Amino acid sequence: MFRGKLESVYGNPDQFPQEEQEIVKKVFKIKKQKENVGNK
Repeated sequence: MFRGKLESVYGNPDQFPQEEQEIVKKVFKIKKQKENVGNK
C-alpha cells in the first residue's frame, strides 16, 4: 500500500538513474520511519 503511494509520486524506482535510486531509497526509509513512529 505504502509502496503504491510512493510509486505514484516517484514512478518506478528501478527505472531511475543510480544516484536518484539512492535518494529515493533514503526518502522512502525516512517516510517509513515516520510512519512507524506515527503508528505507535
